[in-house]
Amino acid sequence: MSSSSNTFPIQIGTETKVLIERAVRVVSSRQGSAQALTQPSVFVETGYGQRVWNVDEKEFLDFAIAMGPGIWGHGHKEYLKSIHEQIEKLFYVQSGACKSRLGVKLAEKIVELVPSAEHVRFHLSGLEAVQMTFRLARAFARKPWFIRFGAHDIGITATEDVRVNSLRSC
Repeated sequence: MSSSSNTFPIQIGTETKVLIERAVRVVSSRQGSAQALTQPSVFVETGYGQRVWNVDEKEFLDFAIAMGPGIWGHGHKEYLKSIHEQIEKLFYVQSGACKSRLGVKLAEKIVELVPSAEHVRFHLSGLEAVQMTFRLARAFARKPWFIRFGAHDIGITATEDVRVNSLRSC
């Protein structure tokens, strides 16, 4: 296969073809940083550890792993057991409106284990955390501007909170 080829490097299975046809009709473009890729999506069906299987039962190493699986891997039994136990008690994510005992316990543990951490703030997404980090940095530095260089992804809408100043003012 030549390096300029736009073909997918693996055989596309029947289920993947069906999902591609369905997705083209209802899904807006490609999502996230994958939108620039010329290959069809991998439609993941299940995962365990650092491996995932697509809808055609083809196995892949998950190099795009994120959030919980990035720490524990997919299907980690102890992790899933803890999640299920918590959901049975309270299906609630600490978002700022209310607090929970577990949130305080986790914050205390982080402050104990991270020498530079005096306080902890939880967020629901990486994007939200990045936005709050920029707000905190601007307030601390008493500067309204930050320089952001192109192709450094900080989230889809995080640029709403980042003002890009021209280099002449540096």
